Amino acid sequence: MEVEDLPQYGDDDYLGDKGVRMVDEIVSDDLKWIFRDQRKADLGIDAQIELVSPEKRGTGRLIAAQIKCGLSFLKERTDFGFVFRGKSKHLKYWIEHSLPVMVILCDPADSKCYWQEVSAANTELLAKGWKLIVPFSHVLGADSKNALTSLAGRPQHGDIVEALLYGFLHEKYTRKIEICTIFELPRDYHVYAFLAKISGEMVMIDVHHDQYGQLQIEDLKEIVRWKEYNTQQCGATKLHIYVSSESRGALRFSEDIRLYIASQPGVEVFPLLYSRSPMLWLNELDSNGREIQFWPD
Repeated sequence: MEVEDLPQYGDDDYLGDKGVRMVDEIVSDDLKWIFRDQRKADLGIDAQIELVSPEKRGTGRLIAAQIKCGLSFLKERTDFGFVFRGKSKHLKYWIEHSLPVMVILCDPADSKCYWQEVSAANTELLAKGWKLIVPFSHVLGADSKNALTSLAGRPQHGDIVEALLYGFLHEKYTRKIEICTIFELPRDYHVYAFLAKISGEMVMIDVHHDQYGQLQIEDLKEIVRWKEYNTQQCGATKLHIYVSSESRGALRFSEDIRLYIASQPGVEVFPLLYSRSPMLWLNELDSNGREIQFWPD
């Protein structure tokens, strides 16, 4: 075999990996948050960053990141920052993403990383593509914690779905449901979105918004693992999990998902189609993937 026939680990590959390592180190060591490499499918998101509370607990508040490393990304500048230029398909994908998205530019010479949120307000459309100014002052590190916390704290689609679910449940069950207010919840009732009385029976209710296009069994296991704990706090033995997605395909649960649900006593899972156009809406799907128009009394 000739040397030329072997795969090559080029400079671009090296810089791509180095940028991810740089951001991972800053997020993990300086911010003390969780960094998750997401480069499995190259759709323009390299990583997710999850905020961790001062009590060292996961918060579920996430920021998606596109990471670029190398002096070629730092050459074009204004008085205020670096100019990042992108393709139209990426802008649409990032702005409509379920999570806030930021571009991170890494300088391998001084180990600094600079960030900026990708939003309609921050980007300028061009004849071809678009551009974004990444400020010199936006250095990723401990000093950026407040700004990033504010970014992650904005309403995300998961939050919107949870708010919509409140009205959806009242429409589905009409007079048969009473949802406990925050003041009525047991002090140690955690994680789940609602505790409700449905036809006189206490039921725990949670919602999972799918953002990858396919429900994972690990997502369900993470929700179900809190069931026994919360049962001890509130006495409810039933758990209703509403899974929402903009993709009908994601709501066609795989066989292993169905088997897992069937193996969990008192657990039911309901698919909800999440619509953003022409208005925000939730529609429950039946076992054939059809939208349910009316529920039995």
